[in-house]
Amino acid sequence: MFENKNMCAWMEDAVRHIMENDTDGIAIVAQSRDGELFTAYYNVGCCRKMEFASHIQVDAVHDVLEANGYIKEDDD
Repeated sequence: MFENKNMCAWMEDAVRHIMENDTDGIAIVAQSRDGELFTAYYNVGCCRKMEFASHIQVDAVHDVLEANGYIKEDDD
């Protein structure tokens, strides 16, 4: 059923972190190989969705800056 062992290990680690850190809001975003997007939320309203989206945008900007040599991985 679960053929992608790397993804399974990553998900196990992510779920463990969520459960160990008293999380009270979860957002999941995934994209299938054919481009379909899936989103699911637990205890996440409008404001939290905006906050979560902002964190993803910051991560993306950080990745671009790092890829272009403006910052190093250790500069976090």
